[in-house]
Amino acid sequence: MRKTLHTTLLTALLSAAVLAAPLFAQNQEKKQILAAYYPNWGQYSGFKAEDIPYHLVTHILYAFYKTNPNGDLFNADPTDEANLRALIDSCRANNVTIFLSIGGADQSDGFSELARKPETRKNFVDNMIKLADSHGFDGFDIDWEYPHEAPGADPEKTFPGAPGVDPVYGNDDADTRWAELFFLDLRKGLDEYNKRTGKHVLLTAAVPGSDYWARWTTDASYKALDLLMVMSYDFMGTWEKRVKCNASTKQGWEIVKYYESRGIPKERLVQGLAFYGKSFNERKDPRTGKALPLQLGGEFDGTGSGSGGTHYWSKLLDQLKIAKYEVTFDEDLGCEYAVGNQEIIVFNGTKSMQHTVRSVRERADEGYPGVMYWDMLGDAGVPDSLSLLIAVHNELYQTHASKKGRM
Repeated sequence: MRKTLHTTLLTALLSAAVLAAPLFAQNQEKKQILAAYYPNWGQYSGFKAEDIPYHLVTHILYAFYKTNPNGDLFNADPTDEANLRALIDSCRANNVTIFLSIGGADQSDGFSELARKPETRKNFVDNMIKLADSHGFDGFDIDWEYPHEAPGADPEKTFPGAPGVDPVYGNDDADTRWAELFFLDLRKGLDEYNKRTGKHVLLTAAVPGSDYWARWTTDASYKALDLLMVMSYDFMGTWEKRVKCNASTKQGWEIVKYYESRGIPKERLVQGLAFYGKSFNERKDPRTGKALPLQLGGEFDGTGSGSGGTHYWSKLLDQLKIAKYEVTFDEDLGCEYAVGNQEIIVFNGTKSMQHTVRSVRERADEGYPGVMYWDMLGDAGVPDSLSLLIAVHNELYQTHASKKGRM
């Protein structure tokens, strides 16, 4: 079933969707996780540790530290270290769990080489333990995007299960075997540290929302983790031939079920949410020169408006105001899209966020632990009535909260 909202009604209807959450006690026990990634470039947009509404989240993952082939660990932006310290202090004061996320989409180049040598794996573990002591992190999140084949190798002849290669580890050009040793060493190192100190520092990883990338990582690697932060987004990009949701309820559960099929307990699978959308330009029919229909399943021609075709939620709201868009919520899939200005934007607004989070909340008794989102900057400056974080929080906990301070 599809519901169409015209932009003249957009603000009012989205506001009503947020305010419709049942009103219960605001201090209701938070049984499920609501984790948020906070990127270290937040300082440049004026969104610092003091601006975070800590009462709305249970976990914050600071992104990112990075590594190198020696297994050293350092802040990807050293100028943000003071802000990180303030973030840690604020998490402590507000009873929020604080993790350090290591890697990231553009900063994972050190993992492959360090994972192949026991001495560099040990150095990584030792440096992680030093950070647990010096900074007091409650956990470490490995964001290796992604274990795959060595440079120059043919991926289709390399991955585990490819014709003629090892069904578990692939061939020698695959990162798979070394990634498993890396995760097992991390697990062992943290277990020994926790036993020695009496702490309970956790090990998590941001894991792909695609079975194509997940096939390079063994079940044993995933089972070494306390939680898997499932990146159930970025399903849409220029690699696709036709437009589809960037993230949706349907896609999210499909990838979660994939991990379950590999023996990962559902209690460890945290479903991801995207606080951003993606835009794609209309395509002309090469025979007639006329624009082809902009719709889910339709053809497109490269990225549209935004930064590289991407809009944070806060910027997307501005975009919808400056041009005439027709906004549709696809209730069957659980995503939204906007058509106008010779482009289509696929995104998740308050309606589809509530749709997805409701499905997670309703399965809490089955053991599903909650949700996480990338990233906190997407909701910065958005009023309560249109805030994705407010919508997610109030749906997950069935309460009616508001932001404190500036967002």
